[in-house]
Amino acid sequence: MEKHLTRIASMAHAYRTCIENLHQKREREEAEALDLSTRQDIYMKKLKDIRRRFMECRDTLRPILEEVSIDIRVESWEHAAQILRLRHGYKNYILFAIAPKEVKHIQRWRYSGFMAILGDFARNEITLYEYSDEIDRKNSADTATKRNEFEKHAWRLVNIPIDHFDFEAVKPFIKEYLSKELNYIALQYPSLKLPTFDTLKSCNTRLQQTTSSSYYQTWNPILSLTKYLKNQFARAKKK
Repeated sequence: MEKHLTRIASMAHAYRTCIENLHQKREREEAEALDLSTRQDIYMKKLKDIRRRFMECRDTLRPILEEVSIDIRVESWEHAAQILRLRHGYKNYILFAIAPKEVKHIQRWRYSGFMAILGDFARNEITLYEYSDEIDRKNSADTATKRNEFEKHAWRLVNIPIDHFDFEAVKPFIKEYLSKELNYIALQYPSLKLPTFDTLKSCNTRLQQTTSSSYYQTWNPILSLTKYLKNQFARAKKK
């Protein structure tokens, strides 16, 4: 009888241990799912915020660039709903580019240099790339191949953890990209409508009048491109 009771007690203990392990496993899975969902929310909110800041930059620069017939574009790859259906390893791109309006729309963006923000959920980081290789622009087939794998061929500027991403650190890279691309456009398309300094200055004044002072001050480093535009296009006009 004693052996029988000992066996029953042992079986009861094993059953209780099994149930406790199952409960602990379920709690871990629920905690991991909650953590994943939280990280997804942070990831998506951060990318949306980055895209919003690029849209601000686009809207701020557009009046200036339109004076010289240059288009500016912000585009994102991957639909948010599609991203959230995936559990691991998905990526999201935000593209930022300028191109001359005199070129047909399809060709306009096919050969333009661009900046790309790559959000990598698996690595929990954001990488800033620049693609503006002038040699590739002359070979459409080669360009198409390289753009499909631009992570291999583009210039990686900086890697930043998503949790510590600060858009202020991106602004110097935006200005450098715009400087390079505007210089390329000015030399490649001399038939563009060339602005006078007064035109650019009045455009800058309109921006100050139509936007809040805090908003204007936020983008003032980028708006200093007006001086660069004047110099670059004046130089191109002399040639």
